[in-house]
Amino acid sequence: MELYALLKLVWAALLCVLLIGLGLMVGMDMGVGTLLRFVGRNDGERRTALNIIGPHWDGNQVWFILGGGAIFAAFPTLYATSFSVFYVVMILLLFSMILRPVAFEYRSKADSICGAQAGTGFF
Repeated sequence: MELYALLKLVWAALLCVLLIGLGLMVGMDMGVGTLLRFVGRNDGERRTALNIIGPHWDGNQVWFILGGGAIFAAFPTLYATSFSVFYVVMILLLFSMILRPVAFEYRSKADSICGAQAGTGFF
């Protein structure tokens, strides 16, 4: 029984490290996205701010997946309770995590699309 208690403490410590990493790293991405309107005075400055978080974006999402996997592996009752109670919140979070990078990608393509269609009156 002592080994079981030790394993619970080790998993709790690992989960704390994962959640702290998630809070710090994803917080940086969300902070840049939130302050984008205020930090960037023009389109060039906004693109620079987005390019800062660009290389780290996918890596930061791994923290979220690892945290959910660690909760599932170590504390299945907590996983079942929290993910079923907060189902709508988790789905909205998942959709936002999918749609936000897509929006950033299409934002970088907007000038090339508008430039190609400039003479047609499409936009």
